[in-house]
Amino acid sequence: MQKINILLSFALTACLFLGGCGKDLLAPEGIKLEESGNVQNLERERIKLHWAPPELEDPIVVHVGGTNNVVNGTPDRDMIVVFDSKLTEGLDINGNGARHIFIKGGEIEMASGNVGNSRRSLYLKNWKGVLHIEGVWAHAAPDNVGGMEGINLDSRNIGCTFQFQNCRIDDVGGNAAEAANYTAPGTFHPDIIQNWGGPTYFYVDYLTGETDYQGFMMQPLQFGDNKTEIADFRHVNVLRTSTQGYTIYRAGGTTSLTLSDFWVSPAGHRKGYPESDVAWFSMVYGIPAEGDYVVANEIGGISVAGMNYRSPGYERGAPKPSITVIYPNGGQTLAAGEGSSPTTVTWSSTGKVGNVNIDLTTDNGATWTTLVSNTENDGSEAVILPAILNMQAKIRVMEPKGLPQDGYDESNTSFIILAPQPGWNSKASFTAGVYSLGRGANGIVTINYDVTPALNSIDGLMGFTGTPITVTGFGSYPMAVRLAPNGFFDVRNGGDYAKLISIPYIADTKYHVRMIADLPNRKYSVWVTPPGEPEVQIALDFAFRTSSAIISDIGKVGLKSNGDNHFAIIDLIRN
Repeated sequence: MQKINILLSFALTACLFLGGCGKDLLAPEGIKLEESGNVQNLERERIKLHWAPPELEDPIVVHVGGTNNVVNGTPDRDMIVVFDSKLTEGLDINGNGARHIFIKGGEIEMASGNVGNSRRSLYLKNWKGVLHIEGVWAHAAPDNVGGMEGINLDSRNIGCTFQFQNCRIDDVGGNAAEAANYTAPGTFHPDIIQNWGGPTYFYVDYLTGETDYQGFMMQPLQFGDNKTEIADFRHVNVLRTSTQGYTIYRAGGTTSLTLSDFWVSPAGHRKGYPESDVAWFSMVYGIPAEGDYVVANEIGGISVAGMNYRSPGYERGAPKPSITVIYPNGGQTLAAGEGSSPTTVTWSSTGKVGNVNIDLTTDNGATWTTLVSNTENDGSEAVILPAILNMQAKIRVMEPKGLPQDGYDESNTSFIILAPQPGWNSKASFTAGVYSLGRGANGIVTINYDVTPALNSIDGLMGFTGTPITVTGFGSYPMAVRLAPNGFFDVRNGGDYAKLISIPYIADTKYHVRMIADLPNRKYSVWVTPPGEPEVQIALDFAFRTSSAIISDIGKVGLKSNGDNHFAIIDLIRN
């Protein structure tokens, strides 16, 4: 496929629309801006933007202007959106699973009469790679008294990136009735930028926005599960005309939020929610010393948004290929083997990354085995883990050719694979971990068995109940021996767990357990034999669980743990 350099391709495009290539697309080293808003006779040096656009391959070029405002992308293709003229309705882009989307320069003047969702100045959804927008100015028409929304983002594709730079969004707000109480249920809720599905990476550099409600409404998990891993907002000034709402409302789902050179005016308006969030300490009241970071539609300016926009260039080149493993990233305990569900590996990528392999190590990275070859780089793949007990497992995601410069990543730390051990294995589900002992034994019953924990410090219950009892929870077991989270054996005694002597347990070590149950008198005693040591009594005539059912036999054993296969018992004998 043909590779396009963004600056070169747009230089050529601009030549066509400007009527020749005699005009320099980049402004001179210093520019003088006439009075505009908060900027008065300002000499501003060229300042490069932080994030460069991605490298495009054989992009589709789509033209917009006037009321021609709807753009539909093509799955896995790159796209350039060009403003032929000022839009009078909001720009509506559905990427339809497109890879990269690039927009540079343009104006959106929201006409009067738009209602409901049509008040969105930019509605951007469903892209997989990088959506890069710079130099766009959105504002209401002079006769628009119905208000307008800023930017709405909805891309639930894990790994997608949104880059928004050198833009200005004015006149965000509702009509007079709405503005009287934006917090009322069902009222129009205007924000400069609102994301309700992703993006995974959210970058802003040089933005001026005006709102009479909120600045940013960040709720990436409202729809889908694409949380924002990194949000980085630089050189932002928000002009607020109402005390309602917050400058940034962080509703959850944003892992890391960094603010630098972030201003809000006037002083006293609420900075952010939750109000205890330490991110708001980086927010400053006032206006930057040089005035608004971005002005609108001046001729020849660098930090100028609109149809006359000229890019100042970028501090950083197109993103290098990179992959980040999201899950499992270390510390998990994953069941494997018969009866276990596949494990869904998730990852994100930036830059040009093709199909990938998913590899597994069980020796902390010394050797690797490929689980899935040449699968689509879509951020998710179900894999079958081997039926083993292993505590040094990691996942690696990388391109098949395996060159580090192509981008790859592995789990930060090891995770545990738990396959079923010989015998009966514990389950996370109450019902799945119930095993029949055959014909019930009654009276005074002796039970012997061996138990082997697969892990240290688990919460594993070995419960015993009658044949007719339907197990629905812990209360279904009158008798229970436990591998307690503190690393010791204990036994249920009426309303709590107790023990006469502390006997620790260690992973991958077999212990013998003996029980004598007096069913008519609802009491029992328990002994544990550690390997190579004498038998130790840990319970004497302990009471059956308080409020448990009356049983006349022992016909079932239940093995319950927080995850599958945390322990197993073998050689259970009941007489």
